[in-house]
Amino acid sequence: MDNNTNNENKPVQHNKRRTYILIVVAVVLILLLVPTIIVACNYYNNHKDDKANSSSSMLSSEISDDISAVTSTDMQPAELSSDPLAAVEGSSQDGALSEVQSSQKTSSQQNSGYEITAEITANVTNPIGEYVSAEESQQLQLVNLFNVLPADFDPEITTLNGGKEFASIAADALDEMIDACNAECGDGKLWAQSTYRSYTKQVKLYNDEVNKWKNKGMSDSEAKAKAATVVAVPGTSEHNTGLACDFNTITESFADTKMYDWLIEHCAEYGFIERFPRDKQDITGITWEPWHYRYVGVEVAQTIMQNGWCLEEYHYYNNL
Repeated sequence: MDNNTNNENKPVQHNKRRTYILIVVAVVLILLLVPTIIVACNYYNNHKDDKANSSSSMLSSEISDDISAVTSTDMQPAELSSDPLAAVEGSSQDGALSEVQSSQKTSSQQNSGYEITAEITANVTNPIGEYVSAEESQQLQLVNLFNVLPADFDPEITTLNGGKEFASIAADALDEMIDACNAECGDGKLWAQSTYRSYTKQVKLYNDEVNKWKNKGMSDSEAKAKAATVVAVPGTSEHNTGLACDFNTITESFADTKMYDWLIEHCAEYGFIERFPRDKQDITGITWEPWHYRYVGVEVAQTIMQNGWCLEEYHYYNNL
């Protein structure tokens, strides 16, 4: 009887032993497979990121070629254009760029959902001209090839007595200055030729100029470089701030008028400065523009005019 019982228990014990072995084998396999799966997942994710980074780098490279080399803007025009808006930024005088050493900076701007990276050749030979200001208050905002306005810059604008648009914080001051000048200059008359221009308008002017030169047979990069000698690259024009005003003829002959003499003596009383003085081209990168005035507020304007500074120097010496 006992022998029979032992014989019956043997298959049961054998089955239990086999079950235990299978469980152990399964656990070992799981322990071996889990690290393998983790490594495979990490490899896949890393490979996916590498592909994404590669695609991003290719896209960035394509975008950075959008504008190749752009010459300095807001330069004095050799002759007045038939389109005041296109001419107001000016074109470089013959030989102006060859007379000074050039430095290059990269200007990034947002436009229509994509980034334009422009390598700009700046007509600046003084390190103050390359100063990047942290000051972002509206009336003191420095705008040049090294301090570029964002595409969404949108100042509050109002209409002047003459119908032009100007920044609301300075419109009354400009109207008062024009009226005072005209009251004292007798037969002379001061009037606003070009004032506020939106970023969108600047983009259109620039792109229209690029297309004009491309239609004449220039390559894309050549057309963009040529266009920038006539129209400022978007974001680099003071007119986008609504605080800049070009008066009358937009030529150096304006300096021979009674109105110019009056402005040099009195503009600071109204918060304005001559933005691009005759002897500051090595800092501003811009040839003398006796017609171009910028609102900065009375106190700052008086400091700048009394010291014979340009706006770049005011920012630099005050560590703004």
